[in-house]
This record gives sequence, structure tokens and C-alpha cells, in this order.
Amino acid sequence: MPSIVSSPHLDYVDEVRLTRFHWVLLLGVALAQILDGYDFQITSYALPGFSKEFGLDPGQAGAVAAAGNFGLLIGAIVFSQVADRFGRKPIFQVVLLCYALGSLLSGLAPNYAVLVSARFLAGLGIGAEFPVAFALLAELTPRKWRSKFIPLGPIMYGVGFIVAGLSSIFIILPYSWRWGFLLGVLPALMILYVRAFLPESVRFLVEKSRLDEATRVVQRIARSAGEVFSVPAGSQVTVREQVRVPMRPYMTAVLLLGAMIALRSISDYGVGAFLPTIFASQGYELLRAFAYTLIITGIQPLAQLFGGWFQDRVKERRTALWVTLWVGALLNLGFALTIFFGGPINLAVGFQVLATLIGGAYVAIYYTLGTELFPTSIRSAAVGWETAIGRTGAVIGPLLLGLVASTGLPFGTILTFWYVPAFLAGLIPFLGLRGQTRNRSLEATAQVVAEPAAGRSAVAQDVIPAGGR
Repeated sequence: MPSIVSSPHLDYVDEVRLTRFHWVLLLGVALAQILDGYDFQITSYALPGFSKEFGLDPGQAGAVAAAGNFGLLIGAIVFSQVADRFGRKPIFQVVLLCYALGSLLSGLAPNYAVLVSARFLAGLGIGAEFPVAFALLAELTPRKWRSKFIPLGPIMYGVGFIVAGLSSIFIILPYSWRWGFLLGVLPALMILYVRAFLPESVRFLVEKSRLDEATRVVQRIARSAGEVFSVPAGSQVTVREQVRVPMRPYMTAVLLLGAMIALRSISDYGVGAFLPTIFASQGYELLRAFAYTLIITGIQPLAQLFGGWFQDRVKERRTALWVTLWVGALLNLGFALTIFFGGPINLAVGFQVLATLIGGAYVAIYYTLGTELFPTSIRSAAVGWETAIGRTGAVIGPLLLGLVASTGLPFGTILTFWYVPAFLAGLIPFLGLRGQTRNRSLEATAQVVAEPAAGRSAVAQDVIPAGGR
């Protein structure tokens, strides 16, 4: 059974009106997401430059992108576990520093081996930042705003794609691919923000019985709302099973969501790492190839806005997931067939823009659902495991596409079968996830996920028992 916490602290956090405190919190997470999106996408823009300088074939170039994604996988597992033990805030600072150092070493890399190692180090930071930041955002956001705030993280990740695209045109082309990576050192400045403004999770503090600290954080939220918070006389804080909640009751949900992301990532990250190279292989100069890539990836923020809107327009989040995944895969296939048959480049770009807009919306839905299903004591770890499993696809995608391209097979031919995993990803929410979690407390949702039989009760009849029926 998950930890069930009865506390006036949590009641206040869940029901308080939206204030400046929440916007400042969102700003911090958003800035981190912009820098993360930038770091991922800048690799694809830098790829032609470092491939030429170090004399790399497509397989080796794909390994550079895969190394960063492998770092994402390890970081998501290791640091997210530590965050559930020692808190969100201190780990957030550590991973930002790790990320900035990896970016610095990437820009200064003297050879291929150092570049691969540096991308792995940067990936460690990015992989850890996702689950830690989203857990913190979910735990401090008022209940009715959760499904709107969490998708803003992926939206800002998409803004990072736009920043990377602009940097490719105005920095990488006129100067060097190295400067594209060196801009990634900026996250070091985020540490100052985290230390000064970002609070620890109230839910984490309550579960660790650090009630005085929890009270101070809630009082800060209350001041922002123009109110005064104090623990009512005679009120009790009840924590059932203060020890760490076992992960096993939640593994079905973790595995389903992780597998869905892994399959989709094979398609997305493989093509994403080589997108400028794919356009260049069609005979276009780098400036035009970068411009096409920017047009496609620049739609990401709108995709997350659409995802946030769409998930609140359907009864079940699984419906929103499989619709966006399947429609996106069909549009991806249209892009692939246009390249294969040598169709108009504007048609190919149009297919991929629509695929990003509709298909990419699943990210906002996934992160909303992924943070709602688990109790506080394992939320960061659970999201970390989901992310880690999903990142296996991000490792495999660029590496495998690069290896296949090294055989001399044209990109047009490769793309005709490359989106099969994306279609398979769309089956998982349709087959394995049921119910809804909107406008429910995190504790009530987590309890029913661990106890599917309780789904028959009136209290929890509409909560997702992922894989538990």
C-alpha cells in the first residue's frame, strides 16, 4: 500500500489559488527545459561539422547522439532514486552542474573519444533533470492546475529546439559547431536560481516528518496568495508506512509507459539526430537543411500546447495517447514515402511538421499521467525508471540508423520502415491503460494504482489501474 498522508499542508497546497509563487516555480522548471531541449537538438545541427572535423562515418556520428541518450538513461535511474531519498532541490542543483560541465567539455573536445564521453556526461544531467523537475512541479502545483502546468515543461523543451535551430544558423554556420555546444554551459547559472528561489517539495518534507520546513514552504505559498497559513490546533499529520514504498505494485504502469516511450523514441530520436543530414543527402546546402529542420522542430511548443488541451477534452488519458501516437506515425510515414519517391520537399516538410504538431503532443500527456500515478516517496524514481526505459529507444535510434546508413542504404529507403516502432507504441495505451486521473489528489490516485481491487469502490472508481484489471 502506498503512503497515505493526511496533512493540512497538503490540503492547502492542493487547493490554494494560483499565485506568483507557482509562476516563479514554473519559470525555473521552464528554463531548465529550454536548455535541455537545446542540448538535445544542437547535436543534430553540430553533427555535420564534427563528422567532417573528426572524419566520422554515419555509424560513429550516430554513436555521439547515442552516447548522450545513454547518459540520459543512466541519469534518469541514478539521480531520480537519490532525489526520492535526499530531496528534489539538492539533486536539481547537482544535475544542472553535471549538464553544464558536459556541454563545456563537448565544445572543447579535441577528438572523437572525448566528444562521446562529454555527451554522455551532459546526458547524465539532462536525464536526471526530467524526473526531478517534473516530480517537483507536480507536487507543488494546485490540483486543478496540474494538467495545465506539467505540459508546459515539454512546451519549453520544444522552445529549446527553436533556440537550437536559430543557433545553428547564426552561430554554428558562421563560426563553428563547437560554439553550439559551449552555449550549453548556461545551465550553471540556473544553480543560483535554484538555491535562491526554488523550494523543496512539501510532500517530500511531510513524508520525511520535516514538518517545520514544510510549514515554512506552505507559509511562503500563503503569503504569495495574500493569506496566512498555520497548522490548526489539534490537527494531526498522519503518514502511513513512512518507510519507502515498494516499487513492485507500480511496475506494470512503469513498464507500459516506459515501453511506449522507448518504441516511439527509436523512430523520433533516430530521425531527429540525422534530420539536417537527411535533407543534405537530398542535395540541399546546409543552410537550407538547417532551415527545414528548424521549421519542423520549431512546432514542438505548439505540439505540447495541443497535447495539454487535448488530454482535457477526452475522458481517458490513454485515448489521448493512442490517438496522438497513431496519427503522428501515419504522418511520419507520409514524410518517409515522400523522401523515398523523390516527391516535393515542401510536401515532405509539411508531413513532418504535422507529425510533430499532432504526434509530438503525446509527450505532454505522458508526463502528466506519469507524475500522477505514483506516491510521493517513489514519484521521482518511478518517473526516472519510465524515462530510463524510454531512453533505451533514444540510444538505439541514432545508433541503429547511423549503422544502417553506413552500409550505403539511402535515407529514403531507410525511412520507409523506420516508423514501425512508432505504430507499435500507439498500441500500448490502447491495450494496457484504463481510466482517468484528472482532478484527483496524487495520494488517492497512487493508492488505487497499487490496489486495483479498490477500483471497484465508489471512492476510486475512475482511477487508472494500469495493467491491473
